[in-house]
Amino acid sequence: MSGSESSSPRGALSRRITPEPSAGGAGPSRGDGVFAGSAVAAVTGWDGALIAEVSRRMRPAEPGEPGPEVVVGIQGDLDLDTAPLAHATLIQALDDAPRVCLDLSEVQFLGAAGLRVIVGARQHAESLGRAFRLSGVHGVTERILVLTGLYPPG
Repeated sequence: MSGSESSSPRGALSRRITPEPSAGGAGPSRGDGVFAGSAVAAVTGWDGALIAEVSRRMRPAEPGEPGPEVVVGIQGDLDLDTAPLAHATLIQALDDAPRVCLDLSEVQFLGAAGLRVIVGARQHAESLGRAFRLSGVHGVTERILVLTGLYPPG
């Protein structure tokens, strides 16, 4: 499905939601091979180049964990162009689930708008009494998060 378009320094953006097929049929499925609550949305530039993908999936609980966790993954840039989609995905995940993880393992660039997304998600989680954590923090992204006091968790 095609979504709204907006202007940015890189051109017009389009968002498309593509259901993510279930892996091996395990987990809660709607009956059409798609996990309930799993999706991938892409932000593309005016030239069709992929800027980032934001995904949401359920990770089953490991032994000793209190329950499953929603994992929101970012692939590409977390910046002014992609922050609104990432923010909306995280807020919805936090509203729906007691445990949420933001996977930054495939983030190539983290801008100030991306930092605002992380701060906002952390504040929203605290206001709801939900667990929020970061994973896959690496490289320059890790350095920025450490310098700003957002990582590692204190």
